[in-house]
Amino acid sequence: MLKANVKLIGEKELLAKFKALSKAAQGQHLLHATQAGILPIQNEAIVKVAKDTGTLARSIHTETVKASNSYAESATGTDVVYAARIEFGFMQADRLGRHYNQPAQPYMRPAFDTKKSAAENETKAALLDLINAVI
Repeated sequence: MLKANVKLIGEKELLAKFKALSKAAQGQHLLHATQAGILPIQNEAIVKVAKDTGTLARSIHTETVKASNSYAESATGTDVVYAARIEFGFMQADRLGRHYNQPAQPYMRPAFDTKKSAAENETKAALLDLINAVI
């Protein structure tokens, strides 16, 4: 039978780094990673949106949906009332009785589709930067 003795050197330092990593991957740091990840989609939507006056493009922004110590969620979009009409089109009468035949000019979904992988990479990079800063 083979016997082996193992001695762990640096146990206290290792435990301290794990504790620091656990603390670092919370709250604002986690939120920062989600926002870094969504920026490629936001920027692509700004490029793709139809620009008559530029108001819709200028209104596209990222905001925090939910954030806690262990969870963060961000979203990108716009508060402009006619944004959905541009994205999905509008082929009917509005509440004032005006008739529209406005074809869809999608910008958010195509931005998501083309930049999803870049968004994932940005989120990963932000989290890796966080881990590397701690260890």
